[in-house]
Amino acid sequence: MEYFISLSPWTWVMVCTLVLIATMSCFAFFSLSNPLIETKMLPEASSSRLPIVGASAQFLWHGPHRFIANQISRFQEFFKLSILGFDPIVVATSPEFVKFVLVSNHKSVFPSYPKYITKLLGINHENHSLKAIQINAISRKSTLATFSGENLKKNLPILNSLARQVVDSLQSMGTIFDTEGELLKYAIRVAIQLGWSEMVGTEEANKIKEELFKIQYGMLSIIRINLPPFTWNKALKASASFLGRIEEVMAKRREKGIQYNDFLCHVMEDDASVGKLSDRDKCAAACGPLIAATSSTSLSLTMVLKYLHDYPQVRESIKVEQDALRNQMIEGNSLEWFNWKTSMPLTTQMINEVLRLHSLTPFIPRETEKNMSYKDYNIPEKWLVWISPYAVHMNPKFFPNPMAFDPSRFQTPPKLGTFLPFGMGPHICPGKDFAMIEILFFVHHFVTKCRWESLRPNQPIEYYSHGRKLKGGFPMIIQRCG
Repeated sequence: MEYFISLSPWTWVMVCTLVLIATMSCFAFFSLSNPLIETKMLPEASSSRLPIVGASAQFLWHGPHRFIANQISRFQEFFKLSILGFDPIVVATSPEFVKFVLVSNHKSVFPSYPKYITKLLGINHENHSLKAIQINAISRKSTLATFSGENLKKNLPILNSLARQVVDSLQSMGTIFDTEGELLKYAIRVAIQLGWSEMVGTEEANKIKEELFKIQYGMLSIIRINLPPFTWNKALKASASFLGRIEEVMAKRREKGIQYNDFLCHVMEDDASVGKLSDRDKCAAACGPLIAATSSTSLSLTMVLKYLHDYPQVRESIKVEQDALRNQMIEGNSLEWFNWKTSMPLTTQMINEVLRLHSLTPFIPRETEKNMSYKDYNIPEKWLVWISPYAVHMNPKFFPNPMAFDPSRFQTPPKLGTFLPFGMGPHICPGKDFAMIEILFFVHHFVTKCRWESLRPNQPIEYYSHGRKLKGGFPMIIQRCG
C-alpha cells in the first residue's frame, strides 16, 4: 500500500492510461464477439458524431424539417441521429422502413416521448415508461369510442353548428391579428363540447388557450428551470391549472352521478386490461389528446387559409364545390349523407396537400421493446425510432416536384406508406376522421360566407423544434360574401 502511495504523478498517469487501454480493449473484444454488433453499422448524420452534443445545434437552429431535408439526399431509408438528451435515435425516411416499424413490427415498439414532455401532460412517475403506456392505451381507447364510427356520426350536427358559429364570430371581428389564436379557440370549443359535454364561453376559451400556449412553449423550452420568469416554470403552472380543470370536472360528475357517453366518461372508466390508474393519471389521459388535437387543428387550419388565399384558382374551384353543398349543410339538416372521404373531394385533396407540405408533427416517436433486424442492420432494444413524415412526403419518387403546392396529385390515392399525416398501421391516430371533418366543416362555412385578404402577403414560415408555423399568426381582414 505504501508503495502505491509513493508513486510519482507521472507514474500514476501511465498506470491510469494502461488501465484505460485495457478496459477499451476488453470492451472492443466483447463488442466484436456480440452477435448484435456484427451487423452493418447504421448510417449516421455527420453532425451526430460530435461528442456529447451530437447534432443538437443543427437540429435546433434549422428546425426538424430543414434538418431532415438536408439528410434526405444522403440517406435513402434511415439514418442514426444523436441529439442532446436522446441518444441514439434511428430516423426513418422511407415508406418501406416506415411500414417495417409501424405495421410489421408494431408489437415490438411503443410510443415514446421525453420525460419533460410527459411531465407537462401529467405523467410524473418513477416507472415512467409503463405508466405512459397505460395512459396512452386509455387515451386511445377513449378517443376511438368518442371520435370515430357511429358516435362521431351522431356528433356531425354539433361540429357543423360550431364551425358556423365561429365563422360568424370571425366575420363580426372584421380584422383578425392572430388567426391561429382564434382558430385554437375554435378547436378548444369543439374538443371540450364533444369530449366533456360542456359549453365553453369566450372568456373560458381564452383562459384555456393561454394555458395551452404556455404548455406548448414549455415543450419547446431548452432551458428548463422551474423558477419565475422562465418558460418552463410558466408551462408547469399552466399544466397544473389545466389538469386541475379536468380533475374538477371529473369530481363534479362523480358527486352528481352524471353519466355521459363522451370522451371524459370513457377515460374515467376503469379498464382491467390496462391496470389501475389514479384520477391524476386519468387527467393525463384526457390532457394529451386535447392538446394534440387543438394545437394541430389550429395550425393546419391556418395553413389551409393561407394556401386558399395564395392560390385563387384553387380557392375558386373549392368555393364552387362548397356552394353546391350549401343547402345540405344548413344547420338543422340531417348529415347522414356526409362522408369526408368522398363528399368534398376537391377540398379534401387540398387539405391533404397542405398536410403533406406541413406535417402535423415532425416525428412519430417510437421506442423498441426488443432487438429488431431490418435487412442487414440491427436496431437494439430501447433505442428510439423516429418516423419522419416530412422526409417521406418530400420524396420525389412518390411526389414529383415535392416542394410545389399541387392538390391534384391526390386525385389518385397515394401509395401505402407514402402519406403519413396521421401515421399508419394499428396505432394510426384514432382521431384522424374527427380532425378532417372539423377542418372540412370550417372550410365550408368560411369559403361560402367570407372573402379575406392577408395583412402580411408573402408571410414567412418559421421553423421550430416541434414543426413550423406562420410568423405573426397570419393576420387578415374578413368580409362577408355578396
